[in-house]
Order: sequence, then C-alpha cells, then structure tokens
Amino acid sequence: MADEMVIVAGTFTVDPARRAEFLEGRRESIRASREDRGCIEYAMSADATDPALVRLFEMWSSMEDLQAHVQRIQSSTPAEGGVPVLARAMKIYTGAREQAFGA
Repeated sequence: MADEMVIVAGTFTVDPARRAEFLEGRRESIRASREDRGCIEYAMSADATDPALVRLFEMWSSMEDLQAHVQRIQSSTPAEGGVPVLARAMKIYTGAREQAFGA
C-alpha cells in the first residue's frame, strides 16, 4: 500500500577516532532530510557502547516518500574529504503500525 509507514534502521561503522567528525559532517544532510516530504523521523546517533558504530533511524509516511528522499540523496553532490564508512547495514521495514508502549 502506498500509505503504509516505512521504517529504515541501520548502522555505519567508522574509525572510532573520527566518529564525531562523521556525525558533524552529516548535520546539514540530516536537517535537509527532516524537511523532505513524508519524513516523520530522521535520526543519526553514536552508539552508546561501540565507539565505531553510528545508528540510523528513519520513519517515512510512504515508500514513495522514502524513494523520493533516496533519489534526492543520490543526486546530491557528495561532501569532499568525508570520513570513510568501513561497513554499513540497512534494513527497510514496511507495514509498520503504531501503538503506545508501556504505561
């Protein structure tokens, strides 16, 4: 269905000594992504226990909105001299339903 919520969750592995630089280098891209049509949530953060790991979490109102976002990212000019990504793992979850958790 075109109007089902889509979740993207993943990780980037970077040089632990450059993780803060990696995150800072994506600050403007994160802000732009949050302005994309259909973006409900867009977060990139340092993992609390693994100094090389950065976590990505996105929520989109539809697959079409996510695809438009991906096209924008792919057509953007890459930043010069960025921190190399040593590994990445991403998954897309579709058909997510929301309900309260806990009390």
